[in-house]
Amino acid sequence: MESLTAIDIGTVFKFHLDNVNAADTTEPVLIEQFVDMPIDWTLQWYSASQELELTSTSYMEPGVYDFSVGSVALIMDNRIVYGNDSSFTYTVQDSAVELNGGNPEQVTANGLLSSSLSLLNPNVGEATDLIIEFAAASVLDTNDRILVLLPAFTGPSGTQQHLDLSGPDAGLISAYWNSVDNTINIRINYDGVTSVNVTVLAISGLIQPSTGSNAANGLPKIALRWHNNYFFNFTEFQHFTPVLVVATSSVTYLKPAISGEANRPHQK
Repeated sequence: MESLTAIDIGTVFKFHLDNVNAADTTEPVLIEQFVDMPIDWTLQWYSASQELELTSTSYMEPGVYDFSVGSVALIMDNRIVYGNDSSFTYTVQDSAVELNGGNPEQVTANGLLSSSLSLLNPNVGEATDLIIEFAAASVLDTNDRILVLLPAFTGPSGTQQHLDLSGPDAGLISAYWNSVDNTINIRINYDGVTSVNVTVLAISGLIQPSTGSNAANGLPKIALRWHNNYFFNFTEFQHFTPVLVVATSSVTYLKPAISGEANRPHQK
């Protein structure tokens, strides 16, 4: 991190780490720091807010400070972390003033740099083309797998139903539908693949739910499994373009209901 002003004793840096799970603990410690950086810091993890709190116990001049935090208590949930993931935030508190620092300028990707899913048929309850795009944080090799979870979708019965593909990278992969767990299983067929842009054609028979893809049914997710069986958990797509029918709806009345009198509903 770079501080343009001096860091006073008692200054608190709070880092929200969305992919870390642990009970409240003071166990984390600094294990590596910049050569001129004081090591007089106290560290505290708060589980309720998922925040790692660093409090300075010495005065620090303006400058760039680079350090690492070591812990056996803070466990990452191993979900995919996209490049510059906006769920990671930080704040700075100096005396009684707390400043919203925003998002770190750089968040190192874990698993995938980016992902996108688009549904092309505007009619829910019908088969649709699905455009799936993703870029890997590291090179993908033969037999690496990408799993796409499609909650409430229906399709051909079976665990390895072939899917018809098109698009610029269709030749790099093979894909099949598993109706037992509602997933598209994408197999990488060549070494050195870094990104994929492919369309699963509607003739494959994947039918979107009649009520659409939403929080009630479950949103589509993506996971990554390397050929050595190291697994990145299902994570929501970075970008998901569903069919938009109605975003919100409500009915209210302009005055209390009175027996025998008509009330004019106000809709939006």
